[in-house]
Amino acid sequence: MQREGVCHLHPILLFFMKKTCDFCIRLHPVVDHLRSVLREEEAKHTAEFHMLPMWYGESAETDEIFGKLRIQGYPTILLFVPVPSGGFFLLEYTGPRTYEAIREYAVSGYTNTTCQYKIEDKVRMKLSAELKRLSDEERGRGTWM
Repeated sequence: MQREGVCHLHPILLFFMKKTCDFCIRLHPVVDHLRSVLREEEAKHTAEFHMLPMWYGESAETDEIFGKLRIQGYPTILLFVPVPSGGFFLLEYTGPRTYEAIREYAVSGYTNTTCQYKIEDKVRMKLSAELKRLSDEERGRGTWM
């Protein structure tokens, strides 16, 4: 099911995590599995979404994004969905923390969404710039999803 006005192409699944969080540590194998499968799909040009884990304390820019988006619980999973007008929606995932459930949500669902963030332009620009920086770093390490 696709929401009206939401471009289904190239969403990015963002994982906001903290290295000292037990729930994040338990979620890490799921994130690794998603990353592994997406690498294979990316190589075949069949990937339907990308993913980017973000760790609290990784950089000042990342920490600022955590604050601006009011990330308080860990892990928080958001889907960054581009829209045709050039903006985007950030949708919070609240479903089961399993590979199958998260993948289904990212690929086709958006059905386990409890809130939709409206982001002011200043935060949007910072988030976009930080996503680009992090994705460039990931590509440079050969780990971009």
